[in-house]
Amino acid sequence: MQIAQWVDEIQGLERSLTRALDLLIARIRQHTFGAVYYRNGEIQTCKATAIECIVNAYRDWAYSDDHDTSAGYVMVDAITLSLAEKVNDAKSAFERCHYAIRQTVLNDKERGGTEAKASEVMRRVLTLAGHATMSLDKVDRAIPYLSMPVKSIRWFEATSQTTMRKPIRDVVKAVELIANDHNNPNQDKAYREWAHLAQLPEQIEVAYRPKAAVKSIRVSASLYTKDKTRVTRKSGSLPLLIPYFSSPPSTNFFEPVRKLGGGRPPSVSENTVSNVVPHYYYYHIATMPSMNDSNEKKATNPYKKTAIKGIYLRLRKPNRLALVVNRVNGVTDLSLKHASIEDVWPKAIRLYAQGRDVSIDGLLSLKPRHDQLSAFLEWEREKEG
Repeated sequence: MQIAQWVDEIQGLERSLTRALDLLIARIRQHTFGAVYYRNGEIQTCKATAIECIVNAYRDWAYSDDHDTSAGYVMVDAITLSLAEKVNDAKSAFERCHYAIRQTVLNDKERGGTEAKASEVMRRVLTLAGHATMSLDKVDRAIPYLSMPVKSIRWFEATSQTTMRKPIRDVVKAVELIANDHNNPNQDKAYREWAHLAQLPEQIEVAYRPKAAVKSIRVSASLYTKDKTRVTRKSGSLPLLIPYFSSPPSTNFFEPVRKLGGGRPPSVSENTVSNVVPHYYYYHIATMPSMNDSNEKKATNPYKKTAIKGIYLRLRKPNRLALVVNRVNGVTDLSLKHASIEDVWPKAIRLYAQGRDVSIDGLLSLKPRHDQLSAFLEWEREKEG
């Protein structure tokens, strides 16, 4: 009964989306002032051909192994932009519906509410609705558009990866569990790792990356405003709609704008913390600027962070060591000049915990060690010297 209801909802929302998209495409074909389309290194400037390529991209909802790189823009009027907004509203309603279906299946633990089960049910609903080959990711993609005149547009590939900062004790505990498991084939290897990791300073933080990196296409556009040029960025997974202007924008399709090796260096290294517990990586300490180069003012003390993100060490002039606490409603400095870390740390934790759902007892055990305080001060002295 519930499956039939979901099928009806999906069919109704798909019809609404199709009607909105048909109106947009009809308007694009009749009222377009310019169009450019790019695919796999070839730029199509013939307006009629570019328009057909772009509307086909808007209609493409099918699963595909095609990983070709495409981009482009259409220069349209205000009415067309308003129709694009209605298409995106219909896409959002469709997305909310299929996410609600998945969540209902996931919450039904009695019937095996797993991700695999949710995907199976969703695929069944789409098949019964007549859309067996539909890619929900493609349907959900909003049509990007800009409402202000555009000076230039640049498309580029971006790589993103979920990274969480974790204390190294998390890895130590996980490795220790394997080392104590006599049935685990990696027990001996884990024991050797545990003996090494357990001796590292507790304040060390590592990067946790549970998922692989994801590549996406982004678009950066320079807009004309009353006072100055403003830059905005959007998803570039579909061709862009821009308002009509007296001159077409300049374009850059995936050409690099920085020299090779330029840009910000990565903060996470490729060095894994453990061979038996995956997804943990060391941070790059060595990528911090040298004290002898022109970036001296940007150099960061590698010992300033504590195990709690939001509490760190700072040297106040003259030669006054302090703990800085990022509270929910402000920042507080706690001096360590006339008090020990044992006295100040509990107060820092109480301030940090105000308004946060955290365990004070658990945070108290993360107090910085005295060798970290000494290393912090030594680094600061060398910097001044």
